Amino acid sequence: MTAFGSTELPILPQTPSFESHAREDVRRALAAFGDMSLDAEMRHVVVQAFESLAGVADRKHDRWVVTYSGGKDSTTVAILASIFLVANPEYVVRLDVVYSDTLMEMPPLRETADAMMTYMKTAFERAGLDAHIRVVVPPVEDRFWVKLIGRGYPPPGPRFRWCTHRLKIQPANALLDRDGRFDNAILTGVRYGESVSRDQNLKLSCATGGECGQDYWYFKGPNGSDRSYYAPIVKWRTCKVWDFLIFIAPALGWPTDRLFALYGNQDLRFGCWTCSLVRRDRTMEDIMKRPGFEHLAELHAFRNEVIMKCREPANRVQRPDGRLGAAVRVKVRQELLGRLLSLQERLGMLLITPEEVVAIRREWRKHTWRNENVQQADGTAQGRRRRSN
Repeated sequence: MTAFGSTELPILPQTPSFESHAREDVRRALAAFGDMSLDAEMRHVVVQAFESLAGVADRKHDRWVVTYSGGKDSTTVAILASIFLVANPEYVVRLDVVYSDTLMEMPPLRETADAMMTYMKTAFERAGLDAHIRVVVPPVEDRFWVKLIGRGYPPPGPRFRWCTHRLKIQPANALLDRDGRFDNAILTGVRYGESVSRDQNLKLSCATGGECGQDYWYFKGPNGSDRSYYAPIVKWRTCKVWDFLIFIAPALGWPTDRLFALYGNQDLRFGCWTCSLVRRDRTMEDIMKRPGFEHLAELHAFRNEVIMKCREPANRVQRPDGRLGAAVRVKVRQELLGRLLSLQERLGMLLITPEEVVAIRREWRKHTWRNENVQQADGTAQGRRRRSN
């Protein structure tokens, strides 16, 4: 097969529009859309994306890695990359869609991501792509509950954002490190206009060695790295992402309607259901009001309880030098574990694995000042002050 859901690759009618002047591999990818009626801006951004992917192909990477979150942007990138590679089989490239499962994702998003990955696997096989779905999870010692309830880490915040790197980035990097024989092109769904901090990070990367033209974004990894980073839809507006997912992708056979239903035509930002990086989780507040998701209100209430208890100064451990530390008292952690296990049983949802419970209790048995179980004669905690890791 040459295209998803069809046996023939339709040919775009030749028009005087700007895409008729595009390079051959871009025009072949555009042919997958047939004679769909696309507005001028939609055609323009699709051409931008395919030209960006053509630039990736020019750099001779032998593996393209889509960092997949299950959200609208990474789904769009995965679809576009697969269309481009199906249309241009002369590029001998392996495509990996890598999903970093934090084990803390909002349940509706996780279910939607699972369904899409199942479809991707079938679609890739049908199209004859050398493509793979890879799901990675953090090692047990780095998981959210083991760090927070076991080690006593405070909930992540702007000054100590320990979650993203351990739960998402490190597991994906570990996978790439294990597969060290590839020259990797990392395809991300980052876009300008998503947030002020995202725009600042994009501009900073451009100022420190990236290539950032009007329609293109590229950043090389550290010296000696086997990976480079690209953002094929960096210039897409949110409305165009939705136009693609609502009208174009379904016409090509992609079941993106479930994703649109999840967002509910709103500008929602999905993440972990325990996320403490936002003061108020408006996404969860919206989802839990929908029919069939009322049970998520209990998860939201527990999230608020964790943040409140762990940030209360009276629930923090005193450091060996007498200062108040960031670690949460063991008694509070024990209470939270009991509440979490009770919530898991009541809802019938897997919120914490047995191996995580074992790891948490193993942490509590360690003789450290964080666990308040090493005392000097004068009653103060022993041990040297160490930076959390």
